[in-house]
This record gives sequence, structure tokens and C-alpha cells, in this order.
Amino acid sequence: ARIATVEPRHSEPASLIGLASEGRLQTRGVGTLALGDSHLLFAQLLPERDVLVPRDAITSARATRHFLGKTTGTDLLLVTWDVDGLTDAAALSVPDVDAWRDRLA
Repeated sequence: ARIATVEPRHSEPASLIGLASEGRLQTRGVGTLALGDSHLLFAQLLPERDVLVPRDAITSARATRHFLGKTTGTDLLLVTWDVDGLTDAAALSVPDVDAWRDRLA
């Protein structure tokens, strides 16, 4: 039901590696990444939480292997956004980083 609120054009399973604003001591979360016309939503299963980002606030979407001092062996999707002058970023593990980057461009 939470995902339906963004009326997604595309959604698929993803893992949240972390949010820049929450620092280094975060647990990864499994959930669904959904993209609608106006918002990008990561709906995490356990613990239940949403990361909701207005599409027009997204400033970049790119591949990275480094986030919050951690390095991964595979590309992550790094989405950066700015809302009311506050910048944040999320690193997500998704099946196809390039496809998500193109959707968010």
C-alpha cells in the first residue's frame, strides 16, 4: 500500500546501504525501490520505514562503489537530493544501476 502512493512506473527489490545523513553506523535494509512521476520511494521492510524523495529534488544519480567509508565489490546506485537547502544521499543495491540512473536522469 505504501508503494501505491507514488503510483510507480517501475519498482523492484533493492537494499538500502545507507543514508548520508544517518552516518556510518547503519544497518542495511531490504525493501522495494519504486519510481513514480513525482517521487522516488524506498520502502524498507524491517524495520519498516520509507525514504521518500521528490523527483524534482534529485540532483544526481550515479554508480559508486564507495559510501560512508565503506567499499563494495559491485556498483551501487547513489542518489543525491536537495530539499529546502538540505542535501542528503542514499546508496542502494539494485539489480541494474545503469537502468535506474537512466530512469532518474
